[in-house]
Amino acid sequence: MITTSHVLGKTYISAPLAETDIHNGGTIFGIIYYQYLEFISENEVKITNRITFIRRMAGLHESKQKEIWTGYYKVESDKKHIKCELTHRNAKTILYIDLVDENTLLCEEYFMDHDGKGRVFFILENNKTVGDFKYLEQAIIREPWI
Repeated sequence: MITTSHVLGKTYISAPLAETDIHNGGTIFGIIYYQYLEFISENEVKITNRITFIRRMAGLHESKQKEIWTGYYKVESDKKHIKCELTHRNAKTILYIDLVDENTLLCEEYFMDHDGKGRVFFILENNKTVGDFKYLEQAIIREPWI
């Protein structure tokens, strides 16, 4: 059973995210960033971005850095997950969140009511991530295709 006390007052950081574009000449432009998911009060939630790499996408970098998603969260009636509804300008996203362990959130995100995609967030304390990173390591370490 999940409650708001599991996340209240905590900040989580996403696994790395990227937005890319391939130029006609074959060069891949893009940014790499992390999202910070903050559970501010009993029902207030916010997502902000931190850019860590940019290649020839200055306009996207500036807009992504200023992008702030705000909204509310609540425990669903079945107490199996937390539902976050956030907006930024005219865009809307919904996160359904479950706890993997005390430091890791597993999410299903529905951006503008499109098909869901998986997301992972790790707890952040004193600007450092805490916990077991086996899930992130498995995502980064890939076996070669045979």
